[in-house]
Amino acid sequence: SYLARELAKYLRNPVVHAHVLVRVAILGEVEHPGFYAVPADLVLGDALMRAGGPTRDARVERLRVERDRAVIWEGERLRRAIAEGKTLDQMGLKAGDQVVVPRRGDPEAKFRVLAILVTLPVAVYGLTRLFH
Repeated sequence: SYLARELAKYLRNPVVHAHVLVRVAILGEVEHPGFYAVPADLVLGDALMRAGGPTRDARVERLRVERDRAVIWEGERLRRAIAEGKTLDQMGLKAGDQVVVPRRGDPEAKFRVLAILVTLPVAVYGLTRLFH
């Protein structure tokens, strides 16, 4: 309304539409992680798509929103907000908040740990037999 009044000094019947942008970081397993200025009335899923969407290594079910290194949205509460189509504004996101998409665990890591766990007792047994 202030902007419309000011413009009315120079234009006849101005129509003004303003969109509030929120600058958020979309990080982790998305195609194009980085900072994005997105409309406050955008839903979180659409904000993720602005960053190219999740990668195939993304663990979307562990998605979280952080502010000053503290988690403010996660788990069932976040899933419910997304399912209800809540906007960034309705979720209370502010400039500087981070949307973090974690990476799936390394599938080969389990096999490496298992190999170490199996190899270690065999090595200890072999060494004890060697020195006795």
